[in-house]
Amino acid sequence: MPRLTTGVASRHATAIAQPRPLALAKAAEAEPARALPTPVEPLLKWAGGKSKLMPELMARLPSTRQWTGGYFEPFIGGAAVFLNLLPKRAVLSDVNAELVHLYTIVRDQPEALIADLHRHTYERQYYYGVRALDPTTLDPIERASRMVFLNRTCFNGLW
Repeated sequence: MPRLTTGVASRHATAIAQPRPLALAKAAEAEPARALPTPVEPLLKWAGGKSKLMPELMARLPSTRQWTGGYFEPFIGGAAVFLNLLPKRAVLSDVNAELVHLYTIVRDQPEALIADLHRHTYERQYYYGVRALDPTTLDPIERASRMVFLNRTCFNGLW
């Protein structure tokens, strides 16, 4: 299962969906991850997303200040829980390698992703053309941008 690490957790992550290890985590020697001041809305629409349940979930979860370890998310999806908890250290994983790739780009190159998202147009033929592309043939930023574009322009996050 591909996974993404934040903070000082790990330098490498393995991908069950791929035959060889997939190094996703940036080396973070002694520097903890930057903490965001307030919870962030999920970037993606995701089937089974927890955004609407967040007030109820947050009322039942302990404060991250009480945690001694880190946050481990086996099914990151839209990342609503992670983005509301904002832990200092986290391991985010999912069997969907495109999803993990996207969050890696969001962590490491957010400005480049935002710039690339501006090139997309909201037209039917363009959408189907982007959907038909093989993501493994795209450069990393285009690949992540494709994921966001398809997710935000399709029906209910499914394409």
